[in-house]
Amino acid sequence: MKSHCYLLAFLFLTISFSQKTISQNTQDQLIGTWMFDYKSSIEKAKKRIDKMSQKRHLRIESAYKGRKITFSANGNYKQVLLDGRETNGIWKLSNNTIEIKTLKGGLRILEIQKLSADILVLKPKIEGNKKLIIPKWYYTKF
Repeated sequence: MKSHCYLLAFLFLTISFSQKTISQNTQDQLIGTWMFDYKSSIEKAKKRIDKMSQKRHLRIESAYKGRKITFSANGNYKQVLLDGRETNGIWKLSNNTIEIKTLKGGLRILEIQKLSADILVLKPKIEGNKKLIIPKWYYTKF
């Protein structure tokens, strides 16, 4: 009976340590600057975007194309659009979810769909019945 308790304690500690290691590896891979991959991101939404007016299409393109996001090791976050506009805030990682709080009080929650040394795929979590024009955001390490 005593050996079962030791075994359970050992398994619990091993699993707990493994989760922390995985989380730390994920956080380490996120650190740096990522460039939005517009072509890959709009691939599944292309039909929908093509049906929009030219003016709206250009507005979407200017909001996404050339976008860079930076996750700093100290918890700072920065997003820079092609036209130079910036959004700053703080970020934290919880499981496979990134929570970003902007300095203006906004909150953005992004689910990590894929992460490697040079590819990041994020799925924004939204409330209610809203649909995003671009449901998955593809980034490459810059």
